[in-house]
Amino acid sequence: MGIHVTSVVVNSATSITAKVSVDANVQIGARKLVLTNDDGGATVQSTLDLVTIVSPPSFSSIQLGETLGVTTVGRGATSVTLTIRGSGFSANPVVSFGANSGITVKPGLSAVNGQQISGQIDVGTGASAGPRDLYLSNADGGTVIVPSAITVNTPPSLTGISPSNLGIGSKGTLVISGVNFATSASVSFQLNGQTDSTITVTKSRYVSSSRMEIDIQVSSNAIPGGRGVVFNNGDGSPVLVTPTGTFNVNSPPTFAYMSPDTIAPGGVITDAVIAGTGFLPTTKVSVSGTGISVATPTFVSATLLKVSMTAAADATAGLRDLVFDPGDGS
Repeated sequence: MGIHVTSVVVNSATSITAKVSVDANVQIGARKLVLTNDDGGATVQSTLDLVTIVSPPSFSSIQLGETLGVTTVGRGATSVTLTIRGSGFSANPVVSFGANSGITVKPGLSAVNGQQISGQIDVGTGASAGPRDLYLSNADGGTVIVPSAITVNTPPSLTGISPSNLGIGSKGTLVISGVNFATSASVSFQLNGQTDSTITVTKSRYVSSSRMEIDIQVSSNAIPGGRGVVFNNGDGSPVLVTPTGTFNVNSPPTFAYMSPDTIAPGGVITDAVIAGTGFLPTTKVSVSGTGISVATPTFVSATLLKVSMTAAADATAGLRDLVFDPGDGS
């Protein structure tokens, strides 16, 4: 039992077309065909097994893209590799994620040894975020439904980067803030519309869907100026490129003059003016040798600082160097 004939059409004295339904819990195996005319004639049973009930396909895993275990995809993603693993797959399976899923399974699905299905999917730009069920049917009607097999992500957006600048030849850790970050996200930098090879991301850390941390190294031959941040969520979402100046490579500071530029032993200078270029709010100033202490400078502009100094009573007279630390890692 478990096989039900739902309709019969007699095409001729030698041909019949019938439709059947098969219960989900039917016993697997071969069946003989039993035929009875409606004229009260004898019932005939085939001597051979003419129908075989086979196991439906079974599902073990699904993968999106080239990384094992990834089951998320971004809205607007195109030609994303789809891999389904399991058993009992027919040569021409039918795969979908539902009529209103916003996901299109592209033509050209292939099944290998009944254990793996490979193909590609497109995700519409208007697809809603959230899980999608997988519907897989064999050519023989065997079907498997996998609830919440994959998830469509909302595209990411960036809200900040800190610090937003580093000096030439420096290295540091940047915190990228935003929303909808995927674990596969990566960051690079762009200069004049091209990938900037003078800034190397040495390590990336996914912290949460709203925070990433990256370690970077700025080359000693990097060109000073603004950069765009290139954010790739790694889920097929469109790549984000922020405006130039989101991140900056700083020029080293230069010194023009200091006024006043003398201090007596035991003396104090208040709000001495230091002029130059490349000053930052984080710039610190010190004096070579011993006996002169410098307070934290007041940042006026990229070309002007104000500092106060105190000389010890026993400070040695003579020329001293001003030492600048931009505070940007350079």
